[in-house]
Amino acid sequence: MNILLIEDTESIIKGLTYSFEKNNYNLTVKTTIKDSKEYLLNNSNIDLIILDITLPDGNGFNLFENTIKNLKIPTIFLTAKDEEDDIVKESDRTILVYMAAENSLSQFALDDVEEMITGMKEIDDSRNNLLVYLDAVLYDSDNKTKLSPAIYRFRKNKNNEVVKEMVYQYPEQDASSITVERMSDVFKRTYTAYQAKSYGLVLWSHGEGWIPYLTSSLRAGRDDGSNRCCNWLSFGDKKRGK
Repeated sequence: MNILLIEDTESIIKGLTYSFEKNNYNLTVKTTIKDSKEYLLNNSNIDLIILDITLPDGNGFNLFENTIKNLKIPTIFLTAKDEEDDIVKESDRTILVYMAAENSLSQFALDDVEEMITGMKEIDDSRNNLLVYLDAVLYDSDNKTKLSPAIYRFRKNKNNEVVKEMVYQYPEQDASSITVERMSDVFKRTYTAYQAKSYGLVLWSHGEGWIPYLTSSLRAGRDDGSNRCCNWLSFGDKKRGK
């Protein structure tokens, strides 16, 4: 039996590869939508597809609808999500907060994370997604602990409690959060996995380097380009539509 595994998480790939090969199944692994499409169109001997929903360059649902469905190959969807609402195909809105806070703002970032958790209590998370990329340092007395950069989704569990769910964790690399490659990867993972009718992006850090001077905007520490301090941006500002 020839099985195509479309998955990008290394630990899952290793586990399934061991299990299938131990039972004498032929397993081929692809980690992106692009490579999977090319393989599917050039191989007609695939008996079964195991398809991850969240991939680096796209959504497994879309790959199935646009390519696999027409090939009539039996497909099993693979996901680590444990809530039905997590696999809704399209939401009303997806917001990403990109927090590059491995600096003197770390405690402010962690405080704002708690504010966002509080704010999510008022939000219908069945149709709206809040995701946070967090790269920060945790200070505990005289100790400093570097938190591994990761993407989190804030959602409600079955008890209607807001929880912070890790979606993807990156290996630690100095200054990686301010590189084009890291930012592009975070954007792609977020906006392809949590597709919506509209999107929002908050760049959170020493924001002067990201937003042109005197640009009218609302952000931590500055409001409408003025020099006065400090009108801190809180999660409550979501209702202002800015």
